[in-house]
Amino acid sequence: MTAEVLPAIRRTGGYQIPPPASGGSALDYAEALIKAMREQENRLVRVESLAIQANSYNSANTGFYTLRGYANILGIRLSLSDAKSIGKRASEFCRSHGIRAGRARDELFGEVNSYPVEVLEEIFRIKGEISK
Repeated sequence: MTAEVLPAIRRTGGYQIPPPASGGSALDYAEALIKAMREQENRLVRVESLAIQANSYNSANTGFYTLRGYANILGIRLSLSDAKSIGKRASEFCRSHGIRAGRARDELFGEVNSYPVEVLEEIFRIKGEISK
């Protein structure tokens, strides 16, 4: 089925399960739909993982990380409210110490701030997410 699904997704951006043949049951059709959905979910997880790796690689070359990129390196999943709180802290820390923050593309939020790794280490240490 993958040999049929993936090329269709590449061509059209989606895949339609053909309706059951006259001999097929509604249960067979539902099972086929569930299988196709699981395949797409697995593919999405792989693509998201590659995007996170690419973001980390690009950030490593500049010394700046986004909050999500740095949290992913640490294996921490940030909620939206945690990200806002940490972002405010990091921005304030940069302002108060005369440190320049950068900008980076984020697949979910468009353009976001990026911070020197030393700033993020300090902010995450203050929050208690990493130890010294």
